[in-house]
Amino acid sequence: MKTFTASEPLTDAEFDRLGDFLKSCKGGRAMNVEALDGFFAALIAGPEIVMPSEYYREIFGGEMSEACEFGNLDEANEILGLMMRHWNTIAGTLNKDESTGRSSCRTRMACFTATTGLADSCGECKCVTTAGQSW
Repeated sequence: MKTFTASEPLTDAEFDRLGDFLKSCKGGRAMNVEALDGFFAALIAGPEIVMPSEYYREIFGGEMSEACEFGNLDEANEILGLMMRHWNTIAGTLNKDESTGRSSCRTRMACFTATTGLADSCGECKCVTTAGQSW
């Protein structure tokens, strides 16, 4: 069993696995992978660090213990590991500002939009709600 999150981007098969798991969450309120992209990007670009325990309920459409069912500990580690790798990939992309060597919210969001082609997503709106006053 892997205990550390790999740093490489998710493969198509891994995106499919994550997407299928999110679809299987109870209540049908879990994000899809596209919304997860925008949500993670907005959280990363935001003014404060938001801990996973604060945003998992938004991703899964409710408390993790109620909204999703992991088959076993290995599956839980797999899914949460895929999410963390995806977070790290987006963070790496958003934090690159080739022109100044610095990072800013506007630069990171522009980079995200240019990289993904997504100008807006419901994930970004959920981020503002999750992050609260800091926005």
